[in-house]
Amino acid sequence: MKNDKRKLLEKLYDMTEKKEQELKLYSKDAQERANEAEGAMISRYDTFKEEGQYLAGGLKIRHEELWSSLAIIKTLMNDNNFKEHEIINILSIINIEFEDGTESKFFLLPVMGGEKIEDCTVITPNSPIAKSIIGKKEGDEFKYFVNNKIRKGEITFVI
Repeated sequence: MKNDKRKLLEKLYDMTEKKEQELKLYSKDAQERANEAEGAMISRYDTFKEEGQYLAGGLKIRHEELWSSLAIIKTLMNDNNFKEHEIINILSIINIEFEDGTESKFFLLPVMGGEKIEDCTVITPNSPIAKSIIGKKEGDEFKYFVNNKIRKGEITFVI
């Protein structure tokens, strides 16, 4: 199971690194376009330069977030502490069976929530589901609120 966690982290790192590199190029391109636009706005409807600057700024912030996520993932990979968990915490892989019969597998990490790696969805400690399962163990039941509905499930395994 240690190798499973390492493998998932390596795949997430590669995926995040690719996103970061693409975003770096998009950000540079957006900034260049904004800089090439004519100086002052000709009318209140001429907002290309301003929109380009907002886009470049937003892309730069996202790039910095991805860069920071890469650093965190790399630290987790270098930690070499991939022990199996009985109680859910960071680096746990969790399988959940929901009351409607569906099953989902999650990987609890401090960054990159919502990403899919193989058959796992990354969740962060601030997500509603993570808040309801952190500290629980295999066989425990839980419930959480999402979209103004209560969702219930049982933890079928934790590693």
